[in-house]
Amino acid sequence: MARIDADTNGTLYTAAGSQVFSSSDNGATWAAASPSFITGLRQAVADGGNLFVSSSQGVMKSTDGGATYTNFNGAGAGALPNIERISSATFEVAGGFVYAATQNPEQGFQTFVYRSPVASANWVDITPTGLTSFGALISAGSNLCLLAQNNGVQFSSNNGDTWARAANTNGNFSFIGKSPDSAQVYIAAGAVRRSTDQCASFAQVAGNGLLPSGGFSNDVFSLGVDAGGNVYAGGIVGTLRVSSDNGENFTVANNGDLDDGTGVDIRALTGSGSAMLVGTSGGGIYTNASGTFTRASGPVSSSVNALADGGATGAIDIGVGGGGYFRTTDAGTTVVRGGETALRGVRAVYRDGNTLLVGTDALRGNGLTVTGLFRSTDGGSSFSDVSGLPEGSGINTIVSNGTAIFAHVSSAATSADRGVYKSTDGGANWTNSSTNLPGSNGVSLRNLAASGASLFAYVAQNGVY
Repeated sequence: MARIDADTNGTLYTAAGSQVFSSSDNGATWAAASPSFITGLRQAVADGGNLFVSSSQGVMKSTDGGATYTNFNGAGAGALPNIERISSATFEVAGGFVYAATQNPEQGFQTFVYRSPVASANWVDITPTGLTSFGALISAGSNLCLLAQNNGVQFSSNNGDTWARAANTNGNFSFIGKSPDSAQVYIAAGAVRRSTDQCASFAQVAGNGLLPSGGFSNDVFSLGVDAGGNVYAGGIVGTLRVSSDNGENFTVANNGDLDDGTGVDIRALTGSGSAMLVGTSGGGIYTNASGTFTRASGPVSSSVNALADGGATGAIDIGVGGGGYFRTTDAGTTVVRGGETALRGVRAVYRDGNTLLVGTDALRGNGLTVTGLFRSTDGGSSFSDVSGLPEGSGINTIVSNGTAIFAHVSSAATSADRGVYKSTDGGANWTNSSTNLPGSNGVSLRNLAASGASLFAYVAQNGVY
């Protein structure tokens, strides 16, 4: 799926796989608009009741919402050339014209842009002079906006008859998009720029501290909230930002031992009273219980992957990749190893009272298979195995929605066993709860989260369920 386009009547269309789908309820539900598969389907665009699709067969047109199509490649001098090499990105319909681009193998595979009236196929070359390679094409008000390799954004106010480079768009840009009313157009390539004049000129977007001025946000690996409602975001190479207005604006939170050049990714964050504990990849744990960040004792050089509320003020359970399970009862000032010394590759920690669940990488090989979920009912002094999980499970996430506990099995001895598992007895016994999640060979889950009674799962290449 490369694009979702709206017709003037509000119907949404998108090309997914080999079919066109439509929605008439703002995207809440979708149904197949095309009765059969379209070979080499690229994109679908619509305007004024006309639906156009691009594919390896060229361009087709539908006036009945995708029920039937007619060839729209044209003929003779008005034919669209090289239809088998039609662009996946350069395709648009606006202002009574449809636009497409194809590559010409006889001219070094240069890309050429073409235009035809929507009423009948009659294609003419409108390629910007001297340019040979293009990306996405969109309409913004009465203008066309075209990404051009090494030549920024080209815009046209006369349906492509003439083109000019938009101001402040030198170089390459990988993305172009617009607001629903076309009042704002955005481009990006390591920086975000915005146009409010239909692509004639662009200016850098002001930052909010997490999103640097004109740039993408630094990769955020972890989020945490302290007792005061301050939202912390941890990112690459030790970057820590904090927001006191529910994430609207962020400022640098690095101080003390945790400076911005620490060089270790922040993988876990959790609040403990007014303090924030920071778990890093290879740098151990930091706490600001004393006002500024200091390095806690314990796993100093370990990769901290999980931090969980320990059930009492200042108590935190800590999962360490390659180092096991640790615990602090004083907000990180001192950290000690838990009772089980054999735990390795800890990915997730969950606690409810004295019941503690620790998820780890699976251990498979040399005739040994160990399932990576361990359960303690004495606060972590001792651990035992659980029942119902597939053999050789690796556990990435453990969450609760208040009535049950859910574990994300990220790997297993048999791939088909991957997915979400559920326990209603404190983690002692588990059953597969992956019903309705997509996957022909197990569920390729990326994240699992709970909010109140709701459970959310992000499935690779399929979205959130």
